[in-house]
Amino acid sequence: MTEAEFKDFEFIIDIERKIALTLRKLDRENEADEIVRRLDAVTEVIDEA
Repeated sequence: MTEAEFKDFEFIIDIERKIALTLRKLDRENEADEIVRRLDAVTEVIDEA
């Protein structure tokens, strides 16, 4: 993975986490939990690479 690709992933992950926080504020816990679950899986794979 190139540095630019890594930065893109970091940006996307940051935005998705902010979306999850917003969903929690709107009491949409299930949707927020699903986003966080997927993000955790993706970041785990990235960290292993």
